[in-house]
Amino acid sequence: MRNLIYILLLFCSVNSFSQNKVELLNEGNMKFNNGDFQAAEQLYKQSLAKDSSYYKANVNLAHSLYKQERFDESTSFYKNALEITDEKSNKAISHYNLGNSQLREGKVEESIESYKKSLRIEPNNMNTKRNLSIAQSLLKEQEEEKDKEEEKEEEKEEEKDNEEEKEEEKEEENKEKEQQSETKDEISKEELEQILKALERKEMEVQENLQKKKVVGKGKNLKDW
Repeated sequence: MRNLIYILLLFCSVNSFSQNKVELLNEGNMKFNNGDFQAAEQLYKQSLAKDSSYYKANVNLAHSLYKQERFDESTSFYKNALEITDEKSNKAISHYNLGNSQLREGKVEESIESYKKSLRIEPNNMNTKRNLSIAQSLLKEQEEEKDKEEEKEEEKEEEKDNEEEKEEEKEEENKEKEQQSETKDEISKEELEQILKALERKEMEVQENLQKKKVVGKGKNLKDW
């Protein structure tokens, strides 16, 4: 009798466990539909506590986190959902939802990859195509903005280099001016030679004049007999 009661209790417990996760999920869905996303989050977490591999609880918990703009967390649970399910339709919608969360998180390139994976499964899904187009446009804008920033940085570097070159040129000019001012009063070798030659010529002229005077002086002393 005891064994029978134990088996019945065990059966009820297993059955209760199975039902509880679904009931918690359904209750969470009601809260979600009423816009109470925090309450829905707690109920979905309780459902997952019963069964962490429960696909719907993972997806719906991700939805509730997404609605609260906690995109890094919603991304994590959308990834969990993808790992759990093997159904193509589930994978397509989960890749789509993951792309939305990544896009809102600012991970544009990753969102593009998620949308593409979704379209490989459901190539005619217009929502996925539209969001992929949006993500690609955003990525293009980001790349163009990045290019502009890089150009600005390059221009700043060029301006900086030009200023440094100008400063170096000024320094060189100042050095040349200083050197010129220092050597301005100095006599060059050629100038010195010219001065020496001029002095020699002057000396020769003086000597010649002296000789002439001596000759003239002697001439005056001669008598005319």
